[in-house]
Amino acid sequence: MPSLPPARVRSSRPGYGVLRGVGVLVAAVMITGSSLSLVPSMARQEATSVQALEGASLDTLEETGTVLVEGGRGDVVVREIRAGESPTVTLNSRWSFREPELRVGQGPDEQLVVSAPCPGGNWGNCAADVELSVPPGTAVEVRASLGDVDIISTGDVTVLSSMGDVTVGGDPGQVEVQTDLGDIQVSGTPQTVLAEASLGTIRVQPQEPPALVSATTSLGDVHLEMPGGVSYAVDSETSLGDEVIRVSRDPAAPHTLRARTSLGTIRMVPVG
Repeated sequence: MPSLPPARVRSSRPGYGVLRGVGVLVAAVMITGSSLSLVPSMARQEATSVQALEGASLDTLEETGTVLVEGGRGDVVVREIRAGESPTVTLNSRWSFREPELRVGQGPDEQLVVSAPCPGGNWGNCAADVELSVPPGTAVEVRASLGDVDIISTGDVTVLSSMGDVTVGGDPGQVEVQTDLGDIQVSGTPQTVLAEASLGTIRVQPQEPPALVSATTSLGDVHLEMPGGVSYAVDSETSLGDEVIRVSRDPAAPHTLRARTSLGTIRMVPVG
């Protein structure tokens, strides 16, 4: 009887088991990640609450005439109340696991502080838009992390923003805005405007000639649209970009326009 050929033994390829294990692990991670990404949308909640500023909070606001808004993830809007109205804080919240907490109290500098942090950090979906109404003439300071800031005030305005556009109007004595990423727009009748952006366009459109406008951006344009019929002391410089200066110049003028950009166009034009 003829002998049978020896059985062939299939050898596994080097590393095949490891690769298969990695593939299983990646698949598991993808499935788990997909599941986790669905949790916030499935558990997402929204709420709006309005709180009157009264008692100790109102006393602090009236005594100091200053309010600090610490914005986390969300927009900040500040307006002044009219005759017969009361100061309030409106919170528009969105969250998946833990609801943002509205906090109103006195800060280390004795000013009123309004904030709405996310408990336990920003894990998951958590954001809160803050709308604040204050008495006329209140000095407003906003420290924003992620979100737009919109202020109309007759008091001084200071804004520090990490990411988001900033818009300021009204009749403030001084406007000071610094943003890392976002555009800056100032209108109304400010006397002094100090605007600085790392990445963003700066636009100043006052209704009356201000005493000083200083606008600096690393990457972005600077547009200064000034009331016509008056002269300005002009100081402008761009490393890479065009300069369009059409306002009337006078080094001794009581109105100074200063603009700087590393990469962008500078425009100073009269309006009206």
